[in-house]
Amino acid sequence: MSTTTRPVTQTAEVEVNAAASAEAPPGPAVAGTEFSTTGTDPMGSFADQSVVTEATPGRIFEFVTEAVLTPKGGGRPIEWTIVHRYEIAPRPGGGSRVVYGLQITRISHLPGLLRVLRTPLAPLAMKASAALAQRGLRNLIAIAEERSQP
Repeated sequence: MSTTTRPVTQTAEVEVNAAASAEAPPGPAVAGTEFSTTGTDPMGSFADQSVVTEATPGRIFEFVTEAVLTPKGGGRPIEWTIVHRYEIAPRPGGGSRVVYGLQITRISHLPGLLRVLRTPLAPLAMKASAALAQRGLRNLIAIAEERSQP
């Protein structure tokens, strides 16, 4: 198994309002809380196991994910380790501003178009993936909002 030689980092600022599901213990997430998610994206299906590394209510939510992506067209599954970080701040007039950053710290191999991550075009490829990051962020916030309701 090979790994990338340098971390890949992405940051996005998004508006949020969508829903999804995940398996997580009841109650607020704190450092050490483990949860799992499954789903699909344009590349295939994924199964993730995550652990919360930092949780400051209303300010910061960070977790590390061990992910396995099974490509749509078949082939070897891709294994990733990704650090996700959400920084939350109040917006003037109500609501919140959420800034999401990710860092890919390990990836087993880069099939197809993902090979661009090892080229000078990597920053452009990461910007192109912002829609997927936005969807994941929306899903997490929707789950948090749903679980915060009495």
